[in-house]
Amino acid sequence: MATKKNNGIWALVLLASAALVIWLILPSRWTDPVWYSIKFWVHADQVHWTARPTDCDSGKGCHYKKTVIAYNGSGDPVAGDGVPICKHDIHHGTNVISYDAETWTQLPIGTPCPDKMVKNVEIKWTKVED
Repeated sequence: MATKKNNGIWALVLLASAALVIWLILPSRWTDPVWYSIKFWVHADQVHWTARPTDCDSGKGCHYKKTVIAYNGSGDPVAGDGVPICKHDIHHGTNVISYDAETWTQLPIGTPCPDKMVKNVEIKWTKVED
């Protein structure tokens, strides 16, 4: 009995390893919509992917960095790269905002934080000079 159980475990490990290798080989234009739909709890159709530009190929002194931003139903950025964090500060009774999660700035009284329910995700490319 123990050998059948061990065989089953090894079969699962082998299957998971094969799936990981296939995932790593697939182009990001296929895997990114799946990955970010899982990460932000949206349907894959709500993940909009822009093709990576090719004008920095062949050692032209630049490269492109992937930028991911998730938006709520009102079009406000609520998660992703460079998006500020907004939360309620119970000590002051106001909402506060931070771009680095260390320094916080109070928002004017009555200013709400945006709804954090993600409705769509944008994947874009930002040019970075080397």
